[in-house]
Amino acid sequence: MSRTESHLVLAVAPARPLREVACVAILCIALAIVLHAPSLFRPGDYVMSPADLLLRQPELGGSAEFVPLNRLLIDPVLQFEPWEAWIGQELAGGRFAWWNPYSGTGAPLAANGQSRLFDPLAWAFRALPGGRNVAAESAMRTVLCGLGIYALTLAMGGNAWVRCWAALAIPMTAWFTLWRLYPLASAATVLPWLWLACLRLRESRSFRSFAWASLAVGWTVVAGNVQVAAVGFCGAAVLLIVTLEPHKIIDLRTWLRIATPQATALACGLALSAPAWAGLLDYLDRSPVWADRLAEHMGKGRGAHARLADLPCLVFPFIYGSERRGDANVAKAIGATNVNEAASGHVGLIAAVALIPLAFSALGRSSDRIFRWSVILFICGIWIGYRLPPVNLLWHRLPLFQGIDPRRFVVLATFGGTLLAAIGLQILATGPAGSRFERLAPRIWIMMAIGCILISIFPLTVHGRLEAQARRHYEASIPPGLDHARIVEARVADQLNGLTRSWPAYLAGRSIWLLALAGIWRRFSDQPRRRALAVGLLALAELTAFGWSYNPQIRAGELAKSLDLRVIAALKELDSKARSKGHEARFLAVGECFPPNQLMRFGLKDLRNYDSIELLATLEGLEQLFETEDGNRDRSSRRPIEWAGVRRSAEVLRDRGVIGVVGHTKPETDIFDMVLEPIPGVFVGVWASRPKIEGPAELVEEAGGSLRIRLERPTGELPRPVRLRIRESFDSGWRISGDAEAAAILRPEPSTGMMLCEIGPRYGGSELLLTYRPLWFDRSIVPAALAAGACALGLVAPRGQFRKWSESYFSG
Repeated sequence: MSRTESHLVLAVAPARPLREVACVAILCIALAIVLHAPSLFRPGDYVMSPADLLLRQPELGGSAEFVPLNRLLIDPVLQFEPWEAWIGQELAGGRFAWWNPYSGTGAPLAANGQSRLFDPLAWAFRALPGGRNVAAESAMRTVLCGLGIYALTLAMGGNAWVRCWAALAIPMTAWFTLWRLYPLASAATVLPWLWLACLRLRESRSFRSFAWASLAVGWTVVAGNVQVAAVGFCGAAVLLIVTLEPHKIIDLRTWLRIATPQATALACGLALSAPAWAGLLDYLDRSPVWADRLAEHMGKGRGAHARLADLPCLVFPFIYGSERRGDANVAKAIGATNVNEAASGHVGLIAAVALIPLAFSALGRSSDRIFRWSVILFICGIWIGYRLPPVNLLWHRLPLFQGIDPRRFVVLATFGGTLLAAIGLQILATGPAGSRFERLAPRIWIMMAIGCILISIFPLTVHGRLEAQARRHYEASIPPGLDHARIVEARVADQLNGLTRSWPAYLAGRSIWLLALAGIWRRFSDQPRRRALAVGLLALAELTAFGWSYNPQIRAGELAKSLDLRVIAALKELDSKARSKGHEARFLAVGECFPPNQLMRFGLKDLRNYDSIELLATLEGLEQLFETEDGNRDRSSRRPIEWAGVRRSAEVLRDRGVIGVVGHTKPETDIFDMVLEPIPGVFVGVWASRPKIEGPAELVEEAGGSLRIRLERPTGELPRPVRLRIRESFDSGWRISGDAEAAAILRPEPSTGMMLCEIGPRYGGSELLLTYRPLWFDRSIVPAALAAGACALGLVAPRGQFRKWSESYFSG
């Protein structure tokens, strides 16, 4: 084989290597176990969660000086964990969690794709005895992702180097490490299986392949993030294009033969998953969460500019530090985004500086479809994901992509970069690299290692200047209070410790990896297979070390003992008293006290709604509550709140059912009926509760998405029209069950978005049952059932029938 052909991969997949498949599966399982070991084997003691963030909050007995293991991972604490707890609670009660009564004045949880209420894999773990184990589910997704990329590369004709290395590396890349506790990783796990199903349909065009492709499309949509699913469909389209022979690209009949079954499978899969996306589509124009997205697409807001400062993180993910314990964090000062966004395209230092450049050395000489597909994914993922020019200027002008965050395209760079690195490893195994690469590469790596060491020394030379700058920053950013000076000193010390210890140690570690790479490169220069094996193992070891401790596994028992729940106990007492009288009980927090949605973790209702489906109508009349900066387009309830805003909106808040407001400073006594101080420095302003139901009725029972109401009719009085006002968000999914269905009407109150129930005189009963099941689900279940039936028929249909039909259809 000539040197220019040595990198080519077989166009036809080899016979299925059962021994190799078994070895890869065992290694993927072992890798998943190692990454999740404490929480897998001792779930009673360890939990895979960043919940130690709670110890940073004074209202929970914590201290602002406490440094959690990873303070960036706030979303699982505020969103995913409370949602999962509520889903499990509803499941235990025999109900489906359509409605979330704990966020705002109620919100449709099922319409939020990140709740993964239609993900079959999530339900498999929710149904286990003892409830969902986050680590076990994450470990399973690690195995699924590795086996998926293995099956895909096998189907595309990749050789053993490409198949095995990519399968072991992909679960440890930055996307799957940094987003491991997020639905983004859940959705990305399914993409290799989606692409494999599309490839099979492209090659076989059987009813069975059609059914598998439809099921893969549906699973991708329900897996947790619709935007990642849309990006995956783009990757599938590119895959189908690169499988075409060059002379057939402009042939219309060829395009029709390929596109027709693929488009039909896509439509069937979307119909199958309609319950997961129909709700999101229904609420897009009614939720303020999308206001910042609209601003971004108009060329404003976060992420609207090119992310040039983030590019170094593709090679050195923690070059700007991170928010892990002991790390410095200078990303914001430099103009970069947080490490999860900036480094999500990282596929390993060894891969970035050696294997991917080696794969690109074959550019222009390769006709292999894996190589071409990987190059397109990698370049497009980086270019679009980091909004490099002209993407930053054109993206908001493309209506087709208005609902897709360009940052989600980085997942394509993750897969493309991993496959390119695997191809580079294969090239390395077939013989020496080009003479120029052989000569220059180790020198460049040694120079990079020396540069890392020199840069790591820099903070030590300007220690005084860094300390003064850090002090100015924290004195301005930390709110004034009794412990202001002590907190400033603690934060300054923590930042300097990161800059002078952990950051130099990180760069020194990069230099060691680079020197090891250069040493292996020269030591095995005349033994290509041994060199490839050594470099591949080094790259896997470096990837493992990269994300080893990024996702905390904490001792749940110790966390529970460390929390001081006296404030929560006081709020629960207020909540219990109000509910016992059939009254509403919602709470609010000002300043940095209790971030939005955190109270849901403790079974308390929060008037604010954090990154969920929040109905705009429920925010009517609350404009004066929020401290909105000039030019801020955000309309959600996540905006800052202070005591002055509570005073301005006191009557509206009480009307929404708020009975307590928590803060770190004492409010003026004339705002509330009384003020409590459960622990020193934490105050709760208390209002008298108001009935959940206004009108001649009382609340009998409230359980998730159902309200049982007893009408108060004097004995002997003739039935007459009744109007009830219910302190819960109106949504078209609320319906009246039972005998009153024909005699009562539900509609929204225009000024507040609350429910109004009007009962006609024909109704002579004494109770009403209001239940929530969204109308969009009723509309989507029929096409979903039809699509499921089509998939079932496809799976049992005789082989070859679809191919015979399609070939006869397009032959003449």
